[in-house]
Amino acid sequence: MLPPLRRHCEYVEFVNDSMKFIEIPKAHADVPEKLVLLDLTPIRLLMLDLYCIEKGRIGYAPEDLLRTFLAMVFCGITSPSTWVADYLQDPLGFYATISGFEKGDVPSVGCLYQFIDRLMQPPFTKWRIHCGKPKSSSR
Repeated sequence: MLPPLRRHCEYVEFVNDSMKFIEIPKAHADVPEKLVLLDLTPIRLLMLDLYCIEKGRIGYAPEDLLRTFLAMVFCGITSPSTWVADYLQDPLGFYATISGFEKGDVPSVGCLYQFIDRLMQPPFTKWRIHCGKPKSSSR
């Protein structure tokens, strides 16, 4: 299931409010500015078919997951494992915040890999894998 959609202006407000209390690493000071320029809310429409609307626990928003991959690339990190362990779980919360996550509530490595898997699935298998088999029609 998907969480409620957060508009881009709400993401920007979240980042601006949170960054008041976070020390920005000099090496990555330009990354928040880049991410704030990217409105990823339209991604939700493109990814609706990849999520089951009726079942399962509420996951992380696809726009936030894509944003964290972009942040990872902008920071020069190539491994999702390294990104989660060394950056998203940083005690200051800088990398979690710029990705759109609350400090301490970040996706796991498995969640990032599952997101990649969802993007790579052929269209005809998406619904069956995430929502179960369609009910057979009675004739």
